[in-house]
Amino acid sequence: MSNLIVVGKLPDEVYLTCVNGYRGVQRMDINYPFEFYKTGHPIEVINAEYEILTETDPALHDIAFARKLRDFYNETFPSVDREIIEIVFDTFEPEYGKELLGFDIADLEYGYSNILNIILATCRLNKQKRTFDELDLICHELLITLNQYELFKTMNDAKYAQDKIETYLTKENRMAAHHKYYSVGIWTVE
Repeated sequence: MSNLIVVGKLPDEVYLTCVNGYRGVQRMDINYPFEFYKTGHPIEVINAEYEILTETDPALHDIAFARKLRDFYNETFPSVDREIIEIVFDTFEPEYGKELLGFDIADLEYGYSNILNIILATCRLNKQKRTFDELDLICHELLITLNQYELFKTMNDAKYAQDKIETYLTKENRMAAHHKYYSVGIWTVE
């Protein structure tokens, strides 16, 4: 069963202004602009269907609906170019994926990425501040293993990084119990 996500640009967060080229899990997903709430706009219909399909699992499994959702959002909000990515666990093969972008460390339930939030943001922001601690050293070690999409080149690199980050966060008592991260392959669908 495929795990599809319709994603767009990076979130509008100040701490992410130092990130360029990241194409992993944590990009703007499907949102419901407040100005369309209870207006009868077609966005209500497609978002209702999306909410039903993702009620128990944040990924879509229907390629036809993923395409419909992407196309609708690209037409309605042309300033954000959305794409469909397929998330693949471990050594499984993609069902629809055409090009492997790389490997992310992702919490799929919340749509977070440890590459984006820890490795890229920490390295780039602390470089500007010129502060270095143990996490900086870990991030700098891992940063050189990222590809042009700011994802890991291999699953082994992603798993190694995941282990290093989780060991550090656990030691520092900063591991969030409600997050569960996986090393996953990120594939473009179209």
